[in-house]
Amino acid sequence: MKSLSFIFIRLTCYLIFGILFYFYFRPEKLSIIILGITALAVFLIAFSRSRKLIFNDSIFGITTFLLVAVIGIVSAYLSVPENNPTHFSHQQINTTAIAEAEILEQLKPTKKHERYLAEIRTIKNEQSIENSKGKILINIPKEANLKLLPGIHVLIPAQFETFSIPKNPYAFDYAKYMQNQKVSAQSYLSKPEIFQLKKQSFSFKEIRAKIIGNLDRSGMNSNELGILKALVLGEKSEIDNNLYKSYAAAGAVHILAISGLHIGILLLFLNFLFKPMERVKRGPLIKLILIILILWLFAFLTGLSPSVVRAVTMFSFIAVGLQVRKKSSVLNSVFLSLFFLLLINPYYLFQVGFQMSYLPVTGIILLQPKLERLLNFHLKIATYLWKLITVSFAAQIAVLPLSLFYFHQFPGLFLLTNIFVLPLLSFILIYGFIVILLATLNILPTFLAHGLGLLLNFMNTLVLKISSFSSFVIENINFSLLQMLSSYLLLSLITVLIYRQKSYLIFGVLASILLFQLATLEKHLLKPRNELVIFQEFRSKPILLRKGSDLHYFGKDSNSPNIQHYRTNNFTDKLYQNDSVSVFRFCEQNFLIVDSSFKYFPSEINFQNIVLENNPKLNLQRLIDETHPEMIIATANNYSSFQKLWKKTALKQKIPFHSIDEKGAYILNCE
Repeated sequence: MKSLSFIFIRLTCYLIFGILFYFYFRPEKLSIIILGITALAVFLIAFSRSRKLIFNDSIFGITTFLLVAVIGIVSAYLSVPENNPTHFSHQQINTTAIAEAEILEQLKPTKKHERYLAEIRTIKNEQSIENSKGKILINIPKEANLKLLPGIHVLIPAQFETFSIPKNPYAFDYAKYMQNQKVSAQSYLSKPEIFQLKKQSFSFKEIRAKIIGNLDRSGMNSNELGILKALVLGEKSEIDNNLYKSYAAAGAVHILAISGLHIGILLLFLNFLFKPMERVKRGPLIKLILIILILWLFAFLTGLSPSVVRAVTMFSFIAVGLQVRKKSSVLNSVFLSLFFLLLINPYYLFQVGFQMSYLPVTGIILLQPKLERLLNFHLKIATYLWKLITVSFAAQIAVLPLSLFYFHQFPGLFLLTNIFVLPLLSFILIYGFIVILLATLNILPTFLAHGLGLLLNFMNTLVLKISSFSSFVIENINFSLLQMLSSYLLLSLITVLIYRQKSYLIFGVLASILLFQLATLEKHLLKPRNELVIFQEFRSKPILLRKGSDLHYFGKDSNSPNIQHYRTNNFTDKLYQNDSVSVFRFCEQNFLIVDSSFKYFPSEINFQNIVLENNPKLNLQRLIDETHPEMIIATANNYSSFQKLWKKTALKQKIPFHSIDEKGAYILNCE
């Protein structure tokens, strides 16, 4: 395939290699400097040598790969917030220090807190004021009834907390997620601890806040308004949870976050709108400039949120590629934008939204034309439907391994959803863009808002109907990282094979199939067959025993997320629940569960482990003298004051004490 030899496709791969190398091996600053100087020197020598050669050789290509990979390493190093010497983590902060921070964005609230993303500007100690850098997450109780707008500056205590790592197996790693957003710490504050300054920086998110305020007064109901804000402004915090789950079950959750789909629809509309300009002199160039200006105007109106900036950057390059009118130019434009964005912020590579933007677009460019040629129709409506089907299939194929890895489910009705929802979505988006523009200018007529509300209500009803066929949603699919990577290797080789029928590619496809099978086997072989897990939960007896393919749960809520995550990642279907167990044996060890209703009677059984849960009132020293345990485990549903006393007693007796609240889940496997 000729387009695969294009320079920015290869350079982007080299850059990604360098970024991954840095984040996985973390070379020191001095090593990076030496490597950079060496790579540049070798590249210049190879470049000078290549100009004198009659026939090209591979040396110049190898040195180019090395140089671009080193650029990726340097870019990744510079992007890490803690590598900046002015980052607040490198500054001396006393207990009375005050930080001045600028509010960047309001995030989706939790059940108890409003959350804001902020950038530290200065740290004020008793005798000094230092300029500072670094993003933090500010959590404010909802009952404080405090609203912070983007751009305002606040004074807050400079006492920050790190994000806690997951304390249960297979739990969502929120610390890693925030790290990929370049957020280093968080702070929990009450209203009196926050002082708003009159100083205010200009923020494009102010425009976004103003638009949201105007839409709130438009008369649309909450569900319609929540979907509109998500579709056009990227504001998902007001979507009803049940409605969000319905979109996910119907395979339409991707439309609720501004991505390449939304900007692509806007680009196609603008391309159609300005098509007559191509007939005049220099019309194509003027048309291209107008399209790119309008795309970036939309990005500014939506507050320059990261997802919008990424999508608009990608489609600005694609607009140039479309103007050249070559498929290879469009593909090269996609990779050029990818190279440009990763050079600016290497952390994009690890963000799900970024991955979910580029993969479907690449799949559509490469696979859709081949799929479309499989069938020909004479009727225009049939041709249109077939094109819509092939676009949906191409995008779904490209994103399927990633979707299985992150979301563990496959919406079987995605094709039905796309056939009915995407045409409607296109019209709603164009309508929504017009409404947003009028809302920005404070001239939004009520009848236009009402009409858009009816369309949004119709789309919500359609999605709810499709999602009601729950038997078509395949859930709890376990898909490992190795399976995902081997799937994309297989998909890439098949795509190249479609364009270039070479025998060695067939062997490559077979080898990648074998690699996928080995990744699947590895997942089964390395999982422990017999395992005890005591989760960090605030419910009674959060204990799980795995014996082969059977799970035995000692607790009340077998549908808790922790249990479901464990079942998904361990391929177990049978779950037996029992809440009345107080004694059990596992891995040739006896366990005694002690809760608030416990009454101990002398026993001939030697208990190696004692599990304290639900605040039992007992004399632990006496219990130790009678049972002689080898380990004491305190679950997370005990008072902290009780746990401190138990820990002191256990350490005095030189018995290991595992506090699940502090150390996370207790895991024991027989292997």
